[in-house]
Amino acid sequence: MMFKLSLIAVIFFLNFSVFADEIAADNFGYKLTSLEYKLKNIQENGNDIGLDEADDKTVIVPIGFSFSFYGEEYTELEISSNGFVTFTPTGDAVCCDGQVIPTLGGELDNFIAGYWQDFDLSESGVIRTLNQDINGQTTFTIGFYQLADNDNASEAVSTFEITLYQGTNDIELQYAQIQYDEIDDKVLGIENQDGSDGIQLAFYEANNGMANGTILQQEKGYCFSTKYQCKTPTKEPTPIPEPPMILLFILSSLFLATRYFK
Repeated sequence: MMFKLSLIAVIFFLNFSVFADEIAADNFGYKLTSLEYKLKNIQENGNDIGLDEADDKTVIVPIGFSFSFYGEEYTELEISSNGFVTFTPTGDAVCCDGQVIPTLGGELDNFIAGYWQDFDLSESGVIRTLNQDINGQTTFTIGFYQLADNDNASEAVSTFEITLYQGTNDIELQYAQIQYDEIDDKVLGIENQDGSDGIQLAFYEANNGMANGTILQQEKGYCFSTKYQCKTPTKEPTPIPEPPMILLFILSSLFLATRYFK
């Protein structure tokens, strides 16, 4: 009897835990999940895109393939020295605060914020890009390495990466370390073309009481995906039952168990 009850408990756990790593979701269909930390570290072999020594500057670069973001296809993006990329180039690096996601009528739309805040690469840091094959899948990585905060260059230095996946259109964020400075608002996440939808991984408000240099993310990985969760697909994934179906399955199992053990 105990074995059968334990089996039912295991079935309950396996069905429910499918959703355990989901952190957030938006209306479009993106889901934010946690991911194994694995920095690609393209600082040495990546392309110098001309943002070394930059403060509040942008550059437009080719992605190397067609990438779908909120249902629109893009072959290039704009990189800001302030820690984000946008698929709607404006030439504006948007100093100095990151905005809450989503924000209608904000300073910026259609973006991926690795760590949007006020950086100054003239103090320290480089930004590199690289197309590479990862497990048979073409990717494009934008790496931000040892970027110094404009207001506190000695205590707040950050390293992180944004990677786009061809075909699956997944977005991967990897954080070696990002640090806090009290002057500006900071944000991590994605936002659609008009600011009506998005997922906010984190928002750090200025002057919130944290000490300068506080580590906000360290050796963490995240994925924004509508399908594959930043894993190379080998076949079409098996559809996962929605939570109401899982609940129905659990209740049915418990009902049958009580009948069986009478």
